[in-house]
Amino acid sequence: MAAPRREGAGAARVELDLDDGTRLHYVDRRMFGRFRVVPGARFDRLPEIATLGPDPLTDGIDAAALRARLARLKTPIKVAILDQSLLPGVGNIQASESLFRAAIDPRRPARTLSAHEVKRLAGAISKSIQFTLETFAAAGADGGDADIGYVEERTAPNPFLVYGRAGARCPRCKSGTIVRIVQAGRATFFCPSCQK
Repeated sequence: MAAPRREGAGAARVELDLDDGTRLHYVDRRMFGRFRVVPGARFDRLPEIATLGPDPLTDGIDAAALRARLARLKTPIKVAILDQSLLPGVGNIQASESLFRAAIDPRRPARTLSAHEVKRLAGAISKSIQFTLETFAAAGADGGDADIGYVEERTAPNPFLVYGRAGARCPRCKSGTIVRIVQAGRATFFCPSCQK
């Protein structure tokens, strides 16, 4: 392993020289990630992997199972869907975007959602993730040389409907204004006029 080196605006925290001559750079600008060698590739033995729920991309979202889990939770729905044991891969942006697409107020207790609302939310999560993947792929950030621009960076475009758009007119109802609140230490963006 070589020492980390500077690459453009970011820093490679780890570089690996692979057997086929390929060099793999692990760049983590926001410093959220971790790099770990797992003997025998036994990822299922890692506690942080073993506790993850079904993957929305590979396993889909079972709306009935999701509703059963949500029905036991008093926490706001936005906070609940950030729980990786419930829906891994649904981060802060996807949670705000999905709740907007499903027209659900992020402050509502998770257990108050009806079966129909949970089904709508499951579909919205899938659509939001797919939109994000397609958007980044179109920008060349799906394995090509392009870097992902984070919405929080001043020069990065914001392709999202509500995330990072506090004060803007609601793109759905056109009469409401997107507001920003903080839930569980994370920014939440939503339209109080059409997310009931």
